[in-house]
Amino acid sequence: MIRMRSLLCLSLLLGSFSGAHAQDWWPLPWDGNLLFGVSGGYAERLDNVDITLAYTSPGNTIPSSFLIEDYTDTGYLGGFFVGAQVWIDRVLIGAEFSVDWDELDRKHFFGFSDANGQVRLNGLGYSAMARYERDVTYALSARFGYEITPCFMPYARVGVAKSRDTLTVAFAGDPAIYNFGVITQGDAEQIRYLLGLGFEVPVPYLPFIGLRAEYNYQSRAKNTEALGGINDNLGFNPFFMNKMNPRTQIAKISAVWNI
Repeated sequence: MIRMRSLLCLSLLLGSFSGAHAQDWWPLPWDGNLLFGVSGGYAERLDNVDITLAYTSPGNTIPSSFLIEDYTDTGYLGGFFVGAQVWIDRVLIGAEFSVDWDELDRKHFFGFSDANGQVRLNGLGYSAMARYERDVTYALSARFGYEITPCFMPYARVGVAKSRDTLTVAFAGDPAIYNFGVITQGDAEQIRYLLGLGFEVPVPYLPFIGLRAEYNYQSRAKNTEALGGINDNLGFNPFFMNKMNPRTQIAKISAVWNI
């Protein structure tokens, strides 16, 4: 049936196909197959770095400081997927398992002052670096499509994605005033919802090969937190509490081999 669909599309492109599917809706014909594919694309990760700074030395009177720093990462990703699908006349129902790697882990540099500095008192200033890293992403999803013509099938995707994410935030005081620093780091297993919209077209002269273009959205998950402090023996002893839970948008192109 897959070969027949490719031949029908080729006939359309050559101008020799003059009709749509001539299949009855009852009884509904069906066919199924396995598939393997590779994909690549461009992604954007969006969130804020939420930072709380508290001085923990006994007798300290400086209030806690709160900072929300914009954080946006863009970069490339690639991977592969396997799956199975069933055609019921023009309707497609499938399930796929994918593995992806991304390069969205740039360092972000910024600076801020503690609560005293924010109200123009004699506060301490800090320079900071934040980095959010995501290991391999594994996703399991269901795909639902409808073949409008033998050459074009839009589809929707819904599923879940899992990865181990790491947040690193480093802090350093002004060397002339407060020559101390600390690196905080934490990681967490994250499970996110996955939604997608795309379309698939067959490749002329290459039966069983299809090309896809797709948009994916991965939701926020629980916070990834990084905690740490400095024991300075100067009456400050700052403690930093940092967290992120980004959402991700992905545009990808895939080549799939229907087995």
